[in-house]
Amino acid sequence: MSVTLKKITVRQIVIIGLMAALCLVSNYFSFPVPIGIDKSRIHLGNVFCILSAFMLGPVGGGLAAGIGAFFYDIFTGYGAECIITFINKFLMAFVCGWLLNLMTRAKELPQLQLILRRIIASVAGCLTYVVLYMTKSYITLYLESNIGEAVDRSATIWATVIGKGYVSLVNGLIAVVVANLIYSSIAAALKKQHLSIS
Repeated sequence: MSVTLKKITVRQIVIIGLMAALCLVSNYFSFPVPIGIDKSRIHLGNVFCILSAFMLGPVGGGLAAGIGAFFYDIFTGYGAECIITFINKFLMAFVCGWLLNLMTRAKELPQLQLILRRIIASVAGCLTYVVLYMTKSYITLYLESNIGEAVDRSATIWATVIGKGYVSLVNGLIAVVVANLIYSSIAAALKKQHLSIS
């Protein structure tokens, strides 16, 4: 069920809201990871961002992922970053859904090819997020940091950003594996309900 803004239905809005709620709640399943002068966390939020892309396509999946992450930031005291988080999560799901749409235009593909294409699309979406997250982290830390001399500050910031990048890659790996496993187990049921783009 690929969502387009020109022809969005009430059913699609409800499902976007449901997936946004799952993206929000899954972010609470996490544990913090201290890194340099900042911290990051391992979490399950990206799993449902990728699942949203599989089910709703680039626009619907992007909206579900972005809205869920937006409200997580609001509810956990990161309101100042909620717009950036919305954009980053939207783009993660958008890239995944767009690439999957692009690769599965043929009406009938063997199951193994579909699985491989979903993996490729989800990896691309997660890597998009890692790049955006590291960029945002660098800019934020640079603007907020008052550590030592400029050279030391830059080295400390880069070390922290690289550490956050590693954690984000772990989150991406979890998302790719778990989202694809969940989707593969419920794909037939989703297709019957027209809740799948592949």
